[in-house]
Amino acid sequence: MTELNQSNTKREIKGIIFDVDGILLDTETILFQVEKEIVKKFSPNEKVTISDKNRSKYIGISASHACEYLIKKFSLPFEVNNLVLLRRNLFRERESNCKQMKGAQRLVSHLAKCGYPLALATSSTKVDMRIKFTRHRRLREYFGDNVCCREDVKQAKPNPEVFLLAAEKIGIDPKNCIIFEDSITGLKAAKESGAIAIHVPQEEAQKKHQICVNETLSSLLDFVPEKYGIKPFPTEMEN
Repeated sequence: MTELNQSNTKREIKGIIFDVDGILLDTETILFQVEKEIVKKFSPNEKVTISDKNRSKYIGISASHACEYLIKKFSLPFEVNNLVLLRRNLFRERESNCKQMKGAQRLVSHLAKCGYPLALATSSTKVDMRIKFTRHRRLREYFGDNVCCREDVKQAKPNPEVFLLAAEKIGIDPKNCIIFEDSITGLKAAKESGAIAIHVPQEEAQKKHQICVNETLSSLLDFVPEKYGIKPFPTEMEN
């Protein structure tokens, strides 16, 4: 699936910014499993579970706000800080096993070879970023020091601060950047930054929103560089 909004495609693209979770690395699957286990164990309603629709409401926001939602929605017997800690610890036991999203290495390496400055803009902490990329160091190297984490900004997504900082790090006006995002929260931040926003939703519920994105893709494999004035993929490139 690819849906293209023709507006803004004629801007000159000078830099590319990537979210991490759900865009480059499939950490969301691991975190979702952790959350389901917590709800199953601690919710007073034994039959309740987290649906994709539930989860779409807090994907991409800070851990504290996500945990606050889970506590209220599922009547969990935790203070927010305690649930943040439990969720984080269970996740960190597993996150180094995360896999790359389809097309991530192919797209990032191609953009780097074309000479585009690249940046990461994430709601994750610096510690989590190190753990997540344990098995993906080759992918991580393309971004050098152009990495913006939760500690680097005062306000998390949907505030655009992390994307504005990422654009500043690579020395490019946000209006001349493409941002790849999977969450609705992240899309709001991307649009607010003034960049071209490309949506790559992982879950069905994330496809239903009122945000005017430039393009919606099923995966990074569907990205067509030529639409944005970028050199096409070499035919021999691996997915």
